[in-house]
Amino acid sequence: MGITQCFYAVEPEDVISDTDFRDNHGDKYAFCDFASFSKEGALHDWMERLWKKKVPDASHRNLYNEYIALRKEDVDALAKDFREQRLVLESHDEWSNKLFQDFLEEAREYAQEGCIIYYEAR
Repeated sequence: MGITQCFYAVEPEDVISDTDFRDNHGDKYAFCDFASFSKEGALHDWMERLWKKKVPDASHRNLYNEYIALRKEDVDALAKDFREQRLVLESHDEWSNKLFQDFLEEAREYAQEGCIIYYEAR
């Protein structure tokens, strides 16, 4: 699996739907690319299940080059699945797990500020 997985924090006024957002509004920088991972199949599978739940007509497509929004409850569910080892990273080592924990904390902070987190695989 040769994918790059990116996470963006998007301000609420730039949210179009669970699968799209505007790149900016006015002169303000509207989104922040705050995390990326490479070749984490279990993470991508988790996101693809979320995408198929949120996008009814997505069952015949895959998530590559698409966006899916993670609301606060989705970030919490992702953190819970990681904590309870239902989501295990392929690079399952102490350093990778710490980076993922840091990512989850940052995602929670953005979500608490009202931002929507978007995931993209490319």
